[in-house]
Amino acid sequence: MEIDDDIVRLFTMNPEKSKVNVGPEFTRLAEHAKAEDGTTFSDYLEAAEQAFRESRKRSTERRKMAPLGKGIAPELRKAIEREIPFDEDADPIDIRWKRFSNDNFFEIDREQRALWLNEKYRPKTKGERRSVNDAPLLKALLYVVAEDLFRGEYLGARDKDNIELYQEILTAAARSEQI
Repeated sequence: MEIDDDIVRLFTMNPEKSKVNVGPEFTRLAEHAKAEDGTTFSDYLEAAEQAFRESRKRSTERRKMAPLGKGIAPELRKAIEREIPFDEDADPIDIRWKRFSNDNFFEIDREQRALWLNEKYRPKTKGERRSVNDAPLLKALLYVVAEDLFRGEYLGARDKDNIELYQEILTAAARSEQI
């Protein structure tokens, strides 16, 4: 392979052949290089450094979450909406009760966009009719913890492990309240 003499003057290989050194001619050419829009190499490096600095800054904005669906009391919904920016492109998540054929505390139904809670563990109410919007503390906590499990096309290994973890802990806690 032929190597152009101009290239040889611009670059040299170190004796260990582990890196390339640039010669003084390369430095001069780089300092005077300009893009078609007039951007200099120095401008390019400065913009790259600024972009790097910006990318390293932590964002103080809250992450957008899926909006709330059915099962959340109006007062709680308003409080959550004040604090959490919603992803308007995401479908809402319902948090509802239903009878399960097992003892699990919850089920995540990504297709129906529902977080189902086992009716067996529904808190007892004294003299009041049960409401679709009951158990606001429980539902708010589960929404905050489980909302990200409704994102993406599929559940990854970490998501599945988290679901198993939440299931074990919450089911044990719910059983202990029944004793």
